[in-house]
Amino acid sequence: MLYFRFLSILLCVVSCNSEKDDLRSVIVIFRHGDRTPLFPYPNDPYNEEKYWPEGLCQLTEIGKTQCFELGKWLRNRYNNFLPAVYNMRDIHFRSTNRDRTLMSVGYLAAGLYGVRNSNSPTIVPIHSRPILQDNLLLMRSVCPRYNELKRRVYQSSTYADIHRKNEELFKFLSEKTGKTVRTVDDILEIFDTLRIEKKRNLKLPEWTLGVFPEPLKNLSLLSMSAEVSNKDMARLKPGLLLNWILEHFNHVLDEKPPFFFRDFKDTDYHQQKFVVFSCHDHVIVNILRTFGLFDMKWPYVSSALIFEYRGNDGKEKYVNFLYKNSTKNVAKLTLKNCSFNCPFHQFQKVVEPFAVNEEIWIKECLLKL
Repeated sequence: MLYFRFLSILLCVVSCNSEKDDLRSVIVIFRHGDRTPLFPYPNDPYNEEKYWPEGLCQLTEIGKTQCFELGKWLRNRYNNFLPAVYNMRDIHFRSTNRDRTLMSVGYLAAGLYGVRNSNSPTIVPIHSRPILQDNLLLMRSVCPRYNELKRRVYQSSTYADIHRKNEELFKFLSEKTGKTVRTVDDILEIFDTLRIEKKRNLKLPEWTLGVFPEPLKNLSLLSMSAEVSNKDMARLKPGLLLNWILEHFNHVLDEKPPFFFRDFKDTDYHQQKFVVFSCHDHVIVNILRTFGLFDMKWPYVSSALIFEYRGNDGKEKYVNFLYKNSTKNVAKLTLKNCSFNCPFHQFQKVVEPFAVNEEIWIKECLLKL
């Protein structure tokens, strides 16, 4: 398992603004806003369209507001860095190819840029890739080695003991939900549905008393934690995204346009200093797990990880790592063997063991254990 250490997390109030003279690039990785259930269980009394008029897996009205407010917060923090009028050369938006994440980043952009006229928000281009081709954010491509690593995690003494101790609970849930429950992954799907229904003020079945929220919540977090349980799994999950972050900051350091963004002409590159990725809770958890920073608390909807690349000309460049997991506070995260103002060369040393490009990722996915 990854080594986890006690971390001192410093808090700063939302109103703190970036310093214009040393901020050079910002990367925001945020979770979509509030949504409807993904996987209602077979015996779910609310598995009917009338309870979810938006449809399953969709952004709710609350979620739209949350993302709009996140955009406003980003505007307040980076107003001196990011121009108030949208320009493709300043910012790039990318989302996983899910309705809820695509809509979330659209509402974030509306909050970031405000209204244009007649209450019409600024419309921005949002880039995405097909789900099975999106290794950068969704990581859903076939990777036999990762699947085997995950299987071995569940066969480890830690998870085998968890599953053994909860055999009776698994049987109980299988009977009540109509869904076969064998691992904590199955628990996660049930807990997620119950959590959303509770939030909608729907009365939960009597059988949920004594199992919801605990122990279902803790078991669900163990499921999410299992995705990145060692260095090899980190390389195969968030490794591509971490590599992208390093390459982006290296291009900024060298004052070269990032490799990732191109205009319509192959020879016409442009540099965007602000990048927003719209994704999911597991992406945030996987990054935090990789760095030993996950505190076993669920990422709130519209929570965000933020990497700020700073440094004046002639001075050593450094990276600040922030976690906005509530409406009021932002946590300053400290990476292992680094200060909050992490010198870029040290940031590289911390990230590089987990970072892989696509060619290496494909090769490692095919390696046999």
